[in-house]
Amino acid sequence: MSSGPRLDRRLVLGGVAALPLSAVSWPAAAQALAVPPQPFLAHGRRVAAALAALGEPIADWEPKIDRALAQGGIAAAAVEARRMLDAVTLLSAVISPEARVGTLRGAAVPELVQGGWRLFLLRIDNPARVPGRIGVTSPEAAPSHAPSLATDHVWDQRPPPGEHLHHGQIETRWLAIDPYDGPLLPLALDDLEVEYRILQLYARDAGRLNASLSADLGPGTQDLGGRATASVTFSVRPSRAVSLRVRDHDGQPTTCSLLITDAQERIYPAQAKREEPDFFFQRRIYRADGATLSLPTGLFTVSTARGPEYLIEERERPVSATGPASWDIALKRWIDPAAMGWYSGDHHLHAAGCAHYAAPEDGVGPAVMLPQLAGEALSIGSVLIWGPGYAVQKRHFTGRDDPVSSPREKLHYDLEISMFPSSASGHLALLGLKDQDYPGAAAIADWPSWTGPILRWAKVQGAITGYPHAGNGLWAGTSDLPNLAPAPFDGIGANEFIATVTEGLVDFIGVGDTVPAAELNIWYHVLNSGFRPRIAGETDWPCIYDQAMGMARSYVKLDGPLSYVGWCAGLAAGRSYVSDGRAHFIEMRATAGAQKCALGTGDLKLAVPAPVTVEAAVAARLEPVPTSATEAIRRLATTDKPHWHLERARLGDSRSVSVELVVNGVAVESRIVPADGVLRPIGFTFTPDKSCWVALRIADAAHSNPIWIEVGGKPVRVAASATWCADGVERCWAQKGTRIRASEHAEAKAMYDRARDTYSARAAEAGA
Repeated sequence: MSSGPRLDRRLVLGGVAALPLSAVSWPAAAQALAVPPQPFLAHGRRVAAALAALGEPIADWEPKIDRALAQGGIAAAAVEARRMLDAVTLLSAVISPEARVGTLRGAAVPELVQGGWRLFLLRIDNPARVPGRIGVTSPEAAPSHAPSLATDHVWDQRPPPGEHLHHGQIETRWLAIDPYDGPLLPLALDDLEVEYRILQLYARDAGRLNASLSADLGPGTQDLGGRATASVTFSVRPSRAVSLRVRDHDGQPTTCSLLITDAQERIYPAQAKREEPDFFFQRRIYRADGATLSLPTGLFTVSTARGPEYLIEERERPVSATGPASWDIALKRWIDPAAMGWYSGDHHLHAAGCAHYAAPEDGVGPAVMLPQLAGEALSIGSVLIWGPGYAVQKRHFTGRDDPVSSPREKLHYDLEISMFPSSASGHLALLGLKDQDYPGAAAIADWPSWTGPILRWAKVQGAITGYPHAGNGLWAGTSDLPNLAPAPFDGIGANEFIATVTEGLVDFIGVGDTVPAAELNIWYHVLNSGFRPRIAGETDWPCIYDQAMGMARSYVKLDGPLSYVGWCAGLAAGRSYVSDGRAHFIEMRATAGAQKCALGTGDLKLAVPAPVTVEAAVAARLEPVPTSATEAIRRLATTDKPHWHLERARLGDSRSVSVELVVNGVAVESRIVPADGVLRPIGFTFTPDKSCWVALRIADAAHSNPIWIEVGGKPVRVAASATWCADGVERCWAQKGTRIRASEHAEAKAMYDRARDTYSARAAEAGA
């Protein structure tokens, strides 16, 4: 230890870097602050460690602290720590004993980089050791979008509250502030007279830009008299334009998704300041071949993919300050159903409402939707206009494919009856409409208050009709399939479906975005009662899911070229299977002797019971070994999202799943299949003793539509299912009847009564 002069054991830490404390009007803050050096030095070390962990270490921190310790002990080291910390301090917050917070400029050079993050310190002078969590706000860091504020009362035509942003306001909101709140340095104050916190600042734009910055301990704690805010003019260095060359597995230009992070796992572009075509509610972005990205210089971890049919590539990609800035992205498929005639689609997408913003525009247009579709390798996307943004989005409806469509991707606008007067009975997805205006309805409020009339109107146009998010309101608390537990019928899924399906008004129910047992149980019972609706995979993007389109999707067999009309017709015919994209049933068929019946092409008819073989080419792909991420999915409750995911079907620690043969809703046989991405033939042989329907299933991941097998000329009838449905009609009416207008009540009650009687008659037929 040096024998040189030593500082007093109690350290005087006075002043604010670059400004004397005399500039602060409070007497308490104007005095020098006495701080015990040992806890301050320990705090300084934590601040320095956090800065280093976040990628911006203080140069020579350890050598300088060690030298000060050797020369003058802890007090000298604390003074050196203060000096180095103050040099990177952008702001100082001065807290009065009354918890009023003033804000002053610090000594740090205010330099930022466009599209990137910089770290600065916030110094907190807190002589009274007032507790709390420190924060920093700025009008320049206000939200760049006003969220959708739609409620169930949209159809009442009441304007939503809240701010209505315009583009000029958004232009001024160039800054993002993210105070670090991690284990090394939480935002809760440490009971020290002087301490520091880390500010992470992001600049959307380049140039000289000013921000008014204010520290606080929560609402109402900022000081008065102009002392609450510090004005800082930043010099923002421009980012670099990175050009992208995106090639599909066949070498053709395409669109992909990118998840771009730095060493601190910060996402680029910053979600808070994204603009079209990027969404603030997604971690990833989508770019087509030839597009550019604006990024700061540095090294990034980039994950690229094109939906679940592709392998994810993760690699480090640099952006240098000089030289060409370009990334080559070569995508790799593990399966190509479209090449075999099976085209994927998501019939439930939205361009307004939910996670979308309502300002500066009410949602987004087709040109923004298409990259999201193409970047997930979806061939079909049905953008459903609904209550939120109805008037604005309706201008995109033409009854034809949108002009942004390509030969490989078809984007088409249709209608969801959601936030309409009938919504409480169950939402409707109406595909292939020619006219979106209900007769006699001058406004949404004039539409029918139950779903029956709307379905009839759509059917007259030749539309394909369905109830989306089918399981909503039908979860009975058990995952057994099929089960006889009474469903509550208290939601907006396939509720009134229990009645309207008996009138031939329903082509499908939408599955994949609600609890699987809730979706499938009602479907199984309705099928067992002799009706033939199909299932269709959906995401309800960005409402139920906003990560990506096609979280659940339908694969429809087409014999000719891709078209929206043909795809919807195949959906209604049941020439399809539903999957999360990680499992596939290609060319499912049933054979009995010389008879062959492909999925969705007709029935297999047997005069008497005889052996039937059900075959398909099956492929599934899981990661070779479970990871923490995959295990997190597998541990989820069935009521947690994502509801359909192949990881839920992984058998133990293996890379295998079970493919089940389902007969009238009951799994009668299964095969263990390696989930290694290889397409393999699979077959089951059984002898039905009565008429039935058969399907293939991977639990919570994939399900085919049915093939019907008629035995002895009899229809499918299961007494327990028909009785469950008859009871369900009564339960549904008890929930929905009071919500139907008096003028429509009698017509609706008559249909419910007919439905109940139909099920009761079919239950009797089954027992005869």
